[in-house]
Amino acid sequence: MSKDPMRRLRAADPAARLGLAADDAMREAIMTTDHTDVTSGQAKDEARAGRARRRRRVVLSGGLAAALVGGGVAYAAVGGWEWNRGTGPHDGLTCLTQWDSPETERSGGPLLTGDPIADCEEYQALTGLPAIADPVAFRVDGRLIVGPRGEVPAGATLEPVDPDSLALRELEASLRDEVDGLGSQCLDEQAAVVAARAELDRLGLDDWAVRVQERDPSQPEQECAEITYAFDVVPEQQEPADPGPRRTPVAVPADEDPASSPEPWSSAAARTDSPATDDESSAPAPQPTDDVVTSVPRTLAVIPHHRPHPDSLRDQTDPFVYQLRDALRAQIADECVDLTTAEQIAAEAIGAEHHWPTVVVEDPQASCTRVDLEVGGSVQVTLRGPRA
Repeated sequence: MSKDPMRRLRAADPAARLGLAADDAMREAIMTTDHTDVTSGQAKDEARAGRARRRRRVVLSGGLAAALVGGGVAYAAVGGWEWNRGTGPHDGLTCLTQWDSPETERSGGPLLTGDPIADCEEYQALTGLPAIADPVAFRVDGRLIVGPRGEVPAGATLEPVDPDSLALRELEASLRDEVDGLGSQCLDEQAAVVAARAELDRLGLDDWAVRVQERDPSQPEQECAEITYAFDVVPEQQEPADPGPRRTPVAVPADEDPASSPEPWSSAAARTDSPATDDESSAPAPQPTDDVVTSVPRTLAVIPHHRPHPDSLRDQTDPFVYQLRDALRAQIADECVDLTTAEQIAAEAIGAEHHWPTVVVEDPQASCTRVDLEVGGSVQVTLRGPRA
């Protein structure tokens, strides 16, 4: 049983929007971050000004585009997408034109924009599958699915439309970002709280809170604070074991050699047909149960000393991850480029490597393109910015 509540929360909450299908072991093996030793004031400046990331209403662009809550999105993708056929990951998205579609007629992957209907339109187009008629998003056993409205199965729950869906997806991307978002920084507790609050303010998530959460003492102390979604852990409870049939000891006659007789509580010496006794020695030993881990709505947590120094993973990391991160940081995040230029840079940096569809969100009110790189099983790049 894993004692790390972070891992258990992610495993127990398939409905959580964790866009890439990868567990923490995969994340630790291939995700890298940039170490930045800053004061709280510097963290605030970096979060507010360094990234220059502001919440914007996005608009429709040329090429593949789909209407979203509060605007629209355009997509860019490089390479073949046959691996997007079939049922999507449990923590991602599955798209189907009819409920009983075979695997070859389904598509899916991680959430791209936060709007599952728009994302399924993209996945269907990338894989050459027909558009979904009258699409609606719903959940079945925790899985997020988009299918025809007339074929929603009994027991399914319709996915509500959240006006903050775009902002929430960008928050998730920032938490996982390797370039210049919250996930790329190595901060102490105080600086991490300031950075988390600044990011929520930037995204317009004013009703979200930030709290400091204790690190699980059973886990080793790491160098960096982690900024993640908050969770509560209900302490481990004790439950009685299944007592089974009560047994009564059998008396051994005084003149009988004890060595030739069975032990008093062995199966040979037990009488299962005897009435149950209240003897304290017959009570079953309590058995431990798993802690109950639950997510806390609309709250970020800062967990001090919960993340290792990124360079400690370099020997375990595919060099491509560092190369891609460094290229996106130097040529997009550290510069001020338009969306078209950023698309070209990202495509060249990714090359022929496996990746999830690159998401391109046109934001005409932004001054420069901002970039998120999420890694876990594969890589996903999201670009948000203005056209030239």
